[in-house]
Amino acid sequence: MHISPKNIICIISLFFCFACRETKEVMPKKEASTFFMQNTETITWQVEKSFDPYNGGVTSQAPKDNPPYIEFHADGTFIEYNGAQKSEGNWFVNTDKTALGLVYTVQNDKPLKSKQSISTEGFAYKIRFLGKEKMVLARQGRHGFVENTYIRVK
Repeated sequence: MHISPKNIICIISLFFCFACRETKEVMPKKEASTFFMQNTETITWQVEKSFDPYNGGVTSQAPKDNPPYIEFHADGTFIEYNGAQKSEGNWFVNTDKTALGLVYTVQNDKPLKSKQSISTEGFAYKIRFLGKEKMVLARQGRHGFVENTYIRVK
């Protein structure tokens, strides 16, 4: 039996397509809290810099005077501050520990009228790195993944 190089490439591509898919299953809250919260009740991450692959790739530093930050709580809630704007909601981690989902209940100081859930919003943020003092999250943008690097402040 002879398999052409074209078919071999196709088979390998299919393997990686299925092998590398992340699960969309929600990790139980207690386990997610232990993994993501690093044995604390509240953890605060401040944006240090962002990388956007658009136009050849641009890294921008967060403003020093009022950087965006996000505060996660062990009960599964979060509060996000971006300048004078405040948003909040619930956070989720998938069972593979590779993605984070944020479901907003308040955005830019305004309660959302429509109900959102993790099944409708999905795990939009890829966890590229999670350490004690640094976290890197990536979200699909128009021209690739936009990465935000966070530093722990509390």
